[in-house]
Amino acid sequence: MTESDEDNNAFTVDYAATVAADLTVTRVTATPRRPSIDEDTIIKVSIENEGRGRAISFIVTLKIAGSDGSLDEVNRRVDELDAGTSMMLEFPWTASAVTHTFTVTADSRGVVPETDESNNVLEETVLSALSDLRVTDVQLGNQNPSTGDDVEVGVRIENVGRGNSGRFTAGLYISGDDEPYDTTRIRSLEPDTSAYIVFTWRAVEGCHSLYVIVDESGDIPEEDEGNNRSQQFEICASGSSQ
Repeated sequence: MTESDEDNNAFTVDYAATVAADLTVTRVTATPRRPSIDEDTIIKVSIENEGRGRAISFIVTLKIAGSDGSLDEVNRRVDELDAGTSMMLEFPWTASAVTHTFTVTADSRGVVPETDESNNVLEETVLSALSDLRVTDVQLGNQNPSTGDDVEVGVRIENVGRGNSGRFTAGLYISGDDEPYDTTRIRSLEPDTSAYIVFTWRAVEGCHSLYVIVDESGDIPEEDEGNNRSQQFEICASGSSQ
């Protein structure tokens, strides 16, 4: 059409989408709150859609970094989350280190248009409940053996920490030896429980110092690593009983 003014035929306006979603991670918790190492744990993640639009088909990513250098990643797909609603996701997990850092990202692949893309990540640190193993009692079955006699060494080991110990070993040492004379493996000790084990030492002529070290290889993280060795017991064996 022929017009008197050809410059006023278009109109431009900036339009902000007001019905977009806005995903945010509101909470990350562990049950139990301070799990023991090797204890089955549930990580609960709360996701909320604070926007006015529905979020459809997005991925929630959980990354777990342990103080032992471990790094795990789990992805979970969410079909939809309506505006103004929230949901909880549960991830099974087993603690492996003293501390773990959990990083949760909602819509980790960036497929959902949102009014705020800066609030999709939440990071939390979880501390493991540690055991504390110590030898509380040592009993010698024969204080004055003859050379060649079998001497029973009874040992009481207690977990005075706040977490399960997991499997560990205890070793009987004879003074002057770098390696244990004998070792035994204990399945696990819960907090405030103990185990009684018995070593058998074949007496050698002369006087010797006997002691026990719990978790001598240092595999079990503990609240106190300095109390794993028992006091020394002096025992003297006379000549052969033959």
